[in-house]
Amino acid sequence: MSSASEDRDSERVAEARTSVSGEADAAAQARVLRVTRVVGVLLLLALLWYVAADRLTPYTSVARVSGYVLPIVPEISGTVTAVNVELNQLVARGDVLIQIDPEDHALAVESAEAELARAGEAIGADTGSVAAAQARVGKARAELLAAQRDKRRVLGLTEAGVASQFR
Repeated sequence: MSSASEDRDSERVAEARTSVSGEADAAAQARVLRVTRVVGVLLLLALLWYVAADRLTPYTSVARVSGYVLPIVPEISGTVTAVNVELNQLVARGDVLIQIDPEDHALAVESAEAELARAGEAIGADTGSVAAAQARVGKARAELLAAQRDKRRVLGLTEAGVASQFR
């Protein structure tokens, strides 16, 4: 009997081992699942923090930041005498950002006025030329009319027999 009872005992031991290992496997799987979930949540939180932090304070290891660049163009050129803004200051349309030396501006205005006067003189000279040309055209028309009148008069006298005929 000892062999039969030993067989039974070994079967019981094998069943106990199987149930203990099944419980251990289930507990290990639960631990792995819990650790995986914690790591996934931490990675998701890190990604969200990275995106939010990059929007608020861009960072780069090569010292380049992308952003909108708006050119500022003066209406006139000259020497800058004062800068009325600070670095990264928000400005609105119409704010005076810099001041330009007024002497440069006055010189530019005087130069533009002189150029305008020269252009006016050139137009005046051209206008005088046009008036002279129109006068010559008027004179030529008057001479044409006088010649046509003389022609009619001479032909009339020739037909009447008063004037000699040209051959």
